[in-house]
Amino acid sequence: MDAKRIWLKGDTHLHTTNSDGKLTQEQLIKNCKKRGLDWIIITDHNFNTVGGESRFDGDMLIIPGEEYTGNDGHVNIWGSDCPHLTGERPTEYVQYTRLAQEAHENGCTVSVNHPFCKKCGWHMELEDYPMDCVEVWNAPMHIDNMTNLDWWHSQLLKGKRLPLVGGSDYHRDYFVTRLLANPTTFVCVKANTEEDVLTALRRGNSFVTNSPNSTKAVLSCGDAVMGDEV
Repeated sequence: MDAKRIWLKGDTHLHTTNSDGKLTQEQLIKNCKKRGLDWIIITDHNFNTVGGESRFDGDMLIIPGEEYTGNDGHVNIWGSDCPHLTGERPTEYVQYTRLAQEAHENGCTVSVNHPFCKKCGWHMELEDYPMDCVEVWNAPMHIDNMTNLDWWHSQLLKGKRLPLVGGSDYHRDYFVTRLLANPTTFVCVKANTEEDVLTALRRGNSFVTNSPNSTKAVLSCGDAVMGDEV
């Protein structure tokens, strides 16, 4: 691997009391730092909790995000200058495509969430949706994630380069279960910046594992890692 790049761990999908999470933004950030994360993206439903730009809390990078949420599907938008949402819920496919277009015009990254979730999956055209990533691993591993994985693999076999991501979709813990950063997404970057993290996610310079301290499997060829071309 390029000696100038490092692996940093984060969570792409988090909620606070600004939508349906149990923790305030401050409590969530504190717990993410305890988990040892290097970066996080807070994605409340149809609401930008972080604000217009990324910021640091200590050494941890906090990236703005929103989960565009409607009955027919959920989409994460990541990055500074996210489209302004005021709690409205999309009802038509054209609204989802317009949001993706606006997000891309603003330099943001688009990821379709848990597309084959039985409770809140994607019920529209999926293969042609203008996404940069797809959330294959949502929350602790379960059967719907395996369906997500099978679909993603089918896209690769068709020659489509579509990076996958994982997100804990954290709302709250239940009894003694620790759900924050389960799973964790690692990115290979030169620096802990919004630009580097989101670029790595779009390129697929990343991998997903069960938690910040779980087994890590990294593929490399010379200076190239997953997502690079050789």
